[in-house]
Amino acid sequence: MNRETSWTSAIAPEHPPIPKDWHWMAGLGVAALILVATALGFAERAIPDAGEDVEAMVVSLGGGARTLEPPPPGVETTDQPSVPAERAEDAPPPTAPPQPRALPSFSASDGRPSSGTGAGRIPSPPPAARPPPPPPPARTTQLSRRFIDISQRAYMGRIVYPRDALSRQQQGTGILRVVIDRSGRVVEWQLVQSTGHRRLDAEIERVAREVRQLDPLPSDYAGNRAEARIPIIFFIEYPDDG
Repeated sequence: MNRETSWTSAIAPEHPPIPKDWHWMAGLGVAALILVATALGFAERAIPDAGEDVEAMVVSLGGGARTLEPPPPGVETTDQPSVPAERAEDAPPPTAPPQPRALPSFSASDGRPSSGTGAGRIPSPPPAARPPPPPPPARTTQLSRRFIDISQRAYMGRIVYPRDALSRQQQGTGILRVVIDRSGRVVEWQLVQSTGHRRLDAEIERVAREVRQLDPLPSDYAGNRAEARIPIIFFIEYPDDG
């Protein structure tokens, strides 16, 4: 191979020597040795020996780092449980752990899978039966005192005190027996007790012929007809002289 070339230089007028092929090979081998030695030295420094003291650093939350000094020679060390990191005064409060989520409760069933529509639920008990209605009021065969008083006012409102009996100061009470149907219609009547004066009894009979309708029988009355004894009173009330 012809390695000669033209050379021109004011600093080195002579042509420099041209390196041979073995020069290149030797240089590459030396460079490889240097690279391997450098890598081994770095590995020895990076991986400490098991017996070598290792400097430990403890970092506290919110503060600077603090170096733990190794124990003095001759002091045996034992495995100690891990110590939690010291908490700085200005550190934010710790976050509370999340509360456990409550699981839905399940009721007892017959073991069949539920479709989510409630088909597998236990049927609710039937509603309680309604209490029976109260019994109807007991029916009676006696007319009330109120019914007798209303009927008496119907007759007494028509009575006219006879003038001749009033001048003779005749007084008395007659009893009129009246039979009425459920609608209150007077079916029959009879003067069963005299007032003791003929003129007064005649006035009672006149009014009895006029009165043909009274109040209907009460709903609790048992029969379709009722008999009432109505007192008709003739009484003279004198004015008080005092």
